[in-house]
Amino acid sequence: RRRTTGPLFARGGWVAGKIAGRNAEELRKFGKHVGLAFQLLDDVLDWESDASGKPKLQDLREAKLNTVAVVLAMKSSAARQILRKAFSSLDSHFEIEAPEKVHAELAACPEFLEAIQWVKAQAEKESAFAIANLESLPDSAWKDLAKRLTIDLLVRMK
Repeated sequence: RRRTTGPLFARGGWVAGKIAGRNAEELRKFGKHVGLAFQLLDDVLDWESDASGKPKLQDLREAKLNTVAVVLAMKSSAARQILRKAFSSLDSHFEIEAPEKVHAELAACPEFLEAIQWVKAQAEKESAFAIANLESLPDSAWKDLAKRLTIDLLVRMK
């Protein structure tokens, strides 16, 4: 995931700083960390919520191992077996046929909640890093807005 949303947000921050003629590096770092936090939270919401703006279990359905699945597979041999079985029998669209069943099996693993909590904690750390990169910027309404949006991002997962 470090090759997707984080770099996109980082580039946006850098470009904004270059256009403004200042703080491009701080804004790049802010964008990188807020982008990573956003992606991590999106990964959690894919497993937990229908209110994320995309269908629940979309990543799993599309046979994408998001951060939650990777962490869970690293922590649990049972989860690795469940995922291996699901990925070995994709349908004609290269999707997992019964993602709800796979999700239920994975959620029954004792490490499932631990994996969710670990990813949430990483998102909180990335958000803190993002806010820290704003501290060196001069006070402004834009700085306050960026902080508020980063904090609101964390509320999204609660």
